[in-house]
Amino acid sequence: DLQGLLNADVSMAGRMSDVEAQRYDKFKAAGSLNLKGMNYKSDSLPYAIGINDLLFNFSPQALELVNYDGNVGRSDIKAKGRIDNYLQWWLKDSTLAGSFDVASNLFDLNELMGPADPATAAADTQSMSLIEVPKKINVRVNANVKKVVYDDMNLENCRGGLHVHDERVDLSDMFFNLFQGSVAMDGSYNTQDKAHPKVDLHYDVKDLDIEETVKYA
Repeated sequence: DLQGLLNADVSMAGRMSDVEAQRYDKFKAAGSLNLKGMNYKSDSLPYAIGINDLLFNFSPQALELVNYDGNVGRSDIKAKGRIDNYLQWWLKDSTLAGSFDVASNLFDLNELMGPADPATAAADTQSMSLIEVPKKINVRVNANVKKVVYDDMNLENCRGGLHVHDERVDLSDMFFNLFQGSVAMDGSYNTQDKAHPKVDLHYDVKDLDIEETVKYA
């Protein structure tokens, strides 16, 4: 079941040599893409996907996400940002760079991950496989989420920065309230060495209620 309105008016023309030399004034890339009131439901998904409003503006220098307002099931998402040098990435397989600000009132990880299969969980004794971070991407995300629901826990006032680059993910100034206290976190996940991926996390935990912490441990 799919519904919504799509308006698109985009034109591109020019030489790759002008893009490589950053002579963007000689390359034509202009227009916009706007999606409104989209709702998507499928038997293959346990939740609906909706986009109230999405607006992309195109220029030779950047692909700008002016506004995104939508939901995935119970989770609402608002975002804005831009992707730079997308033409070089698209035409010549270069590094894709960008930055985004993302906000949400509620992010329900339980719904997004789906119900756990007890049989699968009981039989899963294999070691974890490597989750590779892409090479040619350099993207920063600043997130601010009022509530994250995970298992039986509610993480409140979540915020922080995420930088995906050079086959690694860096976390900076991460913060959330939990068990009547707070947790601040920095660190990284590095997959440059596929045989020996590295996780390096630093925590600053304050005023967690011991009884609640033990109950969920």
